[in-house]
Amino acid sequence: MTRLGPAPAAVTADLGATRKLLLESPWELGAETLDWFAWNPILQPPDRTTP
Repeated sequence: MTRLGPAPAAVTADLGATRKLLLESPWELGAETLDWFAWNPILQPPDRTTP
């Protein structure tokens, strides 16, 4: 998986609002922001196989 780099300003400007939009109406975040989330696995559970 390739990370795209730092989060777009729309993500970091207000993390609470971003979280709410992701859960309730993700289409309002826009394609660039959703693309960043798709390629950056920050919402995946941690890998439990690594000691």
